[in-house]
Amino acid sequence: MDQQVVFLRDRGRVTIPASVREEYGLEEGMALILAKEKDRLVLYLSREEYVEALLDQVGRALKARGITLKELLEDGEEIREEVFRERYPELARKYDLGR
Repeated sequence: MDQQVVFLRDRGRVTIPASVREEYGLEEGMALILAKEKDRLVLYLSREEYVEALLDQVGRALKARGITLKELLEDGEEIREEVFRERYPELARKYDLGR
């Protein structure tokens, strides 16, 4: 287990070393989870933070390209059916996905 000494500063601030921030992609303002586990404190990445940021990026990219979420989902369904037909032609015929 890698360990590094950090210091508690004014107003309860702790600086996470740059090497750790880089390794885990931590940026200013990100939410982290501080948990008490037995006799120690553990800092976890907040997966919700990543998911929310990713969804915001996707939303902006779709809007910039004039694509609605409905269109994206419909196109995705068509692509999945096409791949299914290519990989599993017998099942596609059985379930009437032959088009």
